Amino acid sequence: VLCAGSSVVLFILPRNIITVALFLFCLGAGIAMAETPALAEQALLLEDRYPSMRGTGYGLVITFLSLSYLIGPLVSGFLSERIGLPMTLVCFGLALLTYVPLIIWRKWRLKKR
Repeated sequence: VLCAGSSVVLFILPRNIITVALFLFCLGAGIAMAETPALAEQALLLEDRYPSMRGTGYGLVITFLSLSYLIGPLVSGFLSERIGLPMTLVCFGLALLTYVPLIIWRKWRLKKR
């Protein structure tokens, strides 16, 4: 998440294709590194707390993940028209970066148990 958030914020800076490609690679790698453990943790949560509703839980997780891929471009397009692409990228990057302390706090709380 840290890699994705920082690359989105820094995406507005480069002026050549090499740095744009590097930031896009970091964005994709960061999102892939964040989604994989999140899906695994959701699976553990479903197995531990709601074993009889496993299919429903997986269906809801995938449904909302797919909805985020549908709604995200619509919202970012709306924001880009209103406040411009650089500010949209900065807002998205800062939202990702604020997620990092929540992940650390959650891991710390789970270890404490």
